[in-house]
Amino acid sequence: FNISVMITPDFWDYYKRNEKFPLVNPRNKKVVGYVDAKKLLSDIAYMAWKTGDPGVLFMDNGNKHNPQLEKRGYIRATNPCGEQYLYPYESCNLGSINIYAFIKEDEEGNVYFDWEEFKETIKLAYRFLDNVIDVNKYPIEQIDVASRRIRRVGLGMMGIADAMYALAIPYNSEQGFEFIRKICEWLTYYSMLESVERAKQRGTFETFKDTFYVKGEMPVEGF
Repeated sequence: FNISVMITPDFWDYYKRNEKFPLVNPRNKKVVGYVDAKKLLSDIAYMAWKTGDPGVLFMDNGNKHNPQLEKRGYIRATNPCGEQYLYPYESCNLGSINIYAFIKEDEEGNVYFDWEEFKETIKLAYRFLDNVIDVNKYPIEQIDVASRRIRRVGLGMMGIADAMYALAIPYNSEQGFEFIRKICEWLTYYSMLESVERAKQRGTFETFKDTFYVKGEMPVEGF
């Protein structure tokens, strides 16, 4: 079980002024105590280094490309491991593509990455996760309704270090960064493209009209 800390935009004002940050009870909005902002951030960073917990989420940056921000306001929570921002009662089906599985050898023994197979796997994996939404059994009705209305899926990756090792690409190098950037670009582009194709077949998700998609915007940097 992972613990994540949501840092609100006003935290940085206290941090820059070197002031105590007020701890507010979310139920009654009353201040219940104060904590040194710089020490708190230092403690979070130290414990993340020492134990792997907590993760850190930035409310402002996390909502920067939230398609429903205008209609529903800030998302304030994530799933337990922090990969996916969620409104109340929403869920997100998660799946990972093993990048190492696309390492191939030609007849002369040269190692290469099969981009075409990667592309087709992305599209297949997206359709699989979208189908899970319909066949899933949800623990309570509110989660069932919320999940089907927004139809979130989370398609990620694993095995990237193994793939880079096989390709003799140094992990901490410009060549490594470029390979990872391309992997992420393909994963984003072809999963979204498949989402468009699925919408043509099945129609858009219920809350599509309440998102910035209708304005032609996309929830990624530099699209």
